[in-house]
Amino acid sequence: MKKIFYVFLIFQACIQVNSQGNCLLYPENSNERKACNLGYEVIKYRQGSKQSQILFD
Repeated sequence: MKKIFYVFLIFQACIQVNSQGNCLLYPENSNERKACNLGYEVIKYRQGSKQSQILFD
């Protein structure tokens, strides 16, 4: 069980290292940039909160 947990932690760390970090890389007014900006706005709220769910919708 510990091995599975450690594999999961390593996998999570790799995802965080390779994740997108700057929305300015996308062209202005593109759908990708809008989605990236919304993603950063959503993390301001607690997971599962009403505000975050409204933004995800």
